[in-house]
Amino acid sequence: MTTKSPFFLTKSEAFRLAWLINFADKLPDYAVQFGIPQAWVDEIVASSSLLERIMKILDNMIGQAKKVRLFKDALFDQNPAEPNVPVELEAFTLELDADVSSLPNVFKRAIAIAEIILANPLCSDIIKTDLKLVKPTTTEAIEASGNPHQSVVGNAPIIKAKVAGNVVTLTIKRGDRFSGLMANVFVSRTATDEVAYLTSTNKSSITDRATFAEGVQFVTYTYQVQMMNGDVPEGDASEKLIVVVPKPIGLPPAA
Repeated sequence: MTTKSPFFLTKSEAFRLAWLINFADKLPDYAVQFGIPQAWVDEIVASSSLLERIMKILDNMIGQAKKVRLFKDALFDQNPAEPNVPVELEAFTLELDADVSSLPNVFKRAIAIAEIILANPLCSDIIKTDLKLVKPTTTEAIEASGNPHQSVVGNAPIIKAKVAGNVVTLTIKRGDRFSGLMANVFVSRTATDEVAYLTSTNKSSITDRATFAEGVQFVTYTYQVQMMNGDVPEGDASEKLIVVVPKPIGLPPAA
């Protein structure tokens, strides 16, 4: 019995490759939030990059095959008026300094990670759209062979976080909808408090530093962003982003 692929992958090869490139490109931003091991992320990112490279080489080889056929036809044409022989032919070889043995399963591994994210109650509609875990629109399907790294922002900004040590880097994706607008950033540093104003920025990212009380091994922060047109809110607030920050080894407790 054949297992049906998720509907967001039942497309052409170009669409499937574009989906994988997008997923690998954005997965590191969500790995901490959804507990995806870094080794899994690294493997998907590396496999996606290698597969993209191979496809470019294969496409080039197909083009070269057409030139080879023309060359052969010209050689065996007994009465050529003007022999159509290419002056130069690129090397008709596939050279990769990499292990490709794991590539046949790259989509299965990506799907397994996608299913973990989809099963998490923190996976909002905005995150599903950003990772393309929902059925694409007609426009997205048509443009699948275009820029797979383009991010779609609806009526709210998209926020992501990376954690390095005790520093949280919050990235704000405005898209064309909120280009040039100021962003008000809010944060809650406990599980029960509502988010409160932290800062405003016209940049694409800010940093926030986590502090740890004596004996605390991790803290949980909740972030939210509201775009502003002057003093007036523009669009909807972003989805709340929950970030868990483990205490780095050797970090002294907050004074």
